[in-house]
Amino acid sequence: MKIYDKIKQLIIKHREVITYLFVGGITTLVSFVTLFAADYLFTRFSPELLGRVTTPAAIVSWVCAVTFAFVANKVFVFRDKSEKKSQWLKQAAMFYVARLATLGFEIAFLFVMVDIFGFNLLLMKIIEQVFIIIGNYLISKFLIFRKKKDKPQE
Repeated sequence: MKIYDKIKQLIIKHREVITYLFVGGITTLVSFVTLFAADYLFTRFSPELLGRVTTPAAIVSWVCAVTFAFVANKVFVFRDKSEKKSQWLKQAAMFYVARLATLGFEIAFLFVMVDIFGFNLLLMKIIEQVFIIIGNYLISKFLIFRKKKDKPQE
């Protein structure tokens, strides 16, 4: 077997994880672009209202990134075929709640490890992201976009 065939088999076997990581990279890009765009717009067009407060831009960025991630994960990563509006809304709600939970974990983890124990922020952010990526993947795979088992025919 040629190395090309082995690589191809590995990619096919691990398509879901590879696609999840790729979508995550694009989601990060969406997050950064929308953060800086929103920050620019808020400070450019309403400086007297907000000044240089980054929280509104961060909220816009989070919403855009999570929305993109939901659609991309549903369609490309987990290939979820549910078409009912009620199913979409249920999955979206679960996805946002899960992302809020992991956001809470991120805030708590960084607060404890950096603010209380004094560890390096960059190092703790990297470690925390490993947990977040794994947690988000498992929550999405086994709770939000889990495959329905086929019912046996009678």
